[in-house]
Amino acid sequence: NPVMLTKPHDAGLGLTVWSQYHAANQRQVAPIITPAYPAMNSTLAVSRQTLQIMHEEFCRGYEIIDRLWKDHQKGETKSKSDGTDDDANEKDPCEIFTELLEPSDFFIAYPNYLSLCIA
Repeated sequence: NPVMLTKPHDAGLGLTVWSQYHAANQRQVAPIITPAYPAMNSTLAVSRQTLQIMHEEFCRGYEIIDRLWKDHQKGETKSKSDGTDDDANEKDPCEIFTELLEPSDFFIAYPNYLSLCIA
């Protein structure tokens, strides 16, 4: 299923508009459709392998956010139950997301690349 902010529309200017029913578009692995005219797949180069890597990273991000949210809720519950000052227990918002925003190990995990230069 494609990711779309709006349904593609044809403004009648003669440009090809992306359609999931077009045979060539059905082979696209992870279509994310642009909302502007003409609607087109902005992730045309995504393969099954890159989709798998993206999925792993989305799952990793979800796990971090889920854990941070649960830790945040535990902190709220604890401060309410023991009557302590909320401001004293509150973490800096930047500190909370430090783990999520740590530099990626992508280039360590995937050290080999193929570069094509087409002139």
